[in-house]
Parts: sequence; C-alpha cells; structure tokens
Amino acid sequence: MGEVGHSRAFAAFVAAGTIGILAYMLIIDPYAWALMRVASGVCVACCYTIIEAWLQAKVTNETRGRAMGTYRVVDICGSLGAQMMIAVLEPASYVSYNLLALLCCAALFPLTLTKAEPPETPETPRLRPRLAWERSPLAAAGVIVSGVTGGGVSHGRACIRAGGWPARRPDRLVFGGLCAGGARLHSFL
Repeated sequence: MGEVGHSRAFAAFVAAGTIGILAYMLIIDPYAWALMRVASGVCVACCYTIIEAWLQAKVTNETRGRAMGTYRVVDICGSLGAQMMIAVLEPASYVSYNLLALLCCAALFPLTLTKAEPPETPETPRLRPRLAWERSPLAAAGVIVSGVTGGGVSHGRACIRAGGWPARRPDRLVFGGLCAGGARLHSFL
C-alpha cells in the first residue's frame, strides 16, 4: 500500500482474490485448493487492512466510534449474507464460484466511483513477527489460533454440506445466529 496507495492496493488484492475464486473450478486438487485458500485468505486480510487504514485516516476522534461501528455492522451483515448463500448454492458448481467472483468485482464500484480523495499513504512500517512474539507471546499465539480456527466458523456450512449433510438442516441457523448476534452486539458499541 505504501508504494501504490490505498485504491490501487485494494483493487490489486480484489483482482487477485477474484482470480483465486475462479481458479478453484479449474484445478480440482485438494492441495491446490489448500494453497488457493491460503492465498485468498491473504487477499481478504489485505483488503480488510486497506479498508480499515482508509477509515482510520479519514475519521476524526469524534466520529471514529460511529464510523467503525457502522463498518463492522456492514461487514458482519455481509458475512451473514454469505452464510445464507451457502444454503442455496451448490458447493462445487460454476454458478457458485462465478457469483462469488461477480460479488468481488462489485466491491470495486464504491472505490472507483467515489469522489473522495484517498488518504495520504504513510510510510510503510516493517513487519516484525518476532518482535510481536517477544513482546506478547499470548497475543501472538491468539492471532495464530484465531487465523487457523476462524475458517471453521466462517466456512463450516460449506464443509458440512460437502460432507453430505442435507442442505436445509438447522445448522445454518447456528452459523446465521453467530453472525447476526455479532452484528447486533457491534451495533450497541
């Protein structure tokens, strides 16, 4: 982001993520899918980082809580919508992956159509994971555990459905309830 700015960095990661989504149906191999899942996870994490950096640079201390709260509610509602889409989409269908690719491309519309100036790009800090581990091993371990286990909650429906469970089971309510509860909690903050 430091070299190219917020807009171009976001567009690049959305494009890379979209390419990854479309590649799932071209390469049917569990090891390739695992690598593509890691790559798409990195793209999503980078997109979140860019969005949050943009918001943090544009809001004031007086508007920060409301802006970030609204952002999180929209984010969680999007996650809830994605979970509900799993209930109606076939897990290994071109239509499912193409629809996801279309939604990723649609994420570029607000960026390309905005009249707002992007924030100044600060000097890029160096990533130092060893320093993070030395300063707070528990926090570093928490980040690792969260990253590894978070997919179980966010993608559990797809795994359950791919395992042969019926598509209309009550388990979708559990995942939907998790997302809706999180959105409701953030609306109070």
